[in-house]
Amino acid sequence: MWGILHLALTTYIFIIVVTFWPYWFADTKSCVRNLSMFIIGCAYIYGFQLVRKIVLIYLWKTHKDPGPLQAKIDFWFIIFVVIPELILYILGNCILY
Repeated sequence: MWGILHLALTTYIFIIVVTFWPYWFADTKSCVRNLSMFIIGCAYIYGFQLVRKIVLIYLWKTHKDPGPLQAKIDFWFIIFVVIPELILYILGNCILY
């Protein structure tokens, strides 16, 4: 269920970015540019969460003991997705306020 939601959100985000792409270069301090960067960051996060879930489902179906491998995947996921996600939320609050 959550995978479908992440896929739908990622698709929606990319549609928004493509729609407003001509306005991205219009002004260096454009609101569209700031929001587009935020939206692209959200797409990165949702996309990697979806990929992680698919990989973990595959590992749990094919490996006899996937626990240690899942721990390694979760470790790298924290470094490359969770920490940038926290930074993105802080940046998003700075944009909005």
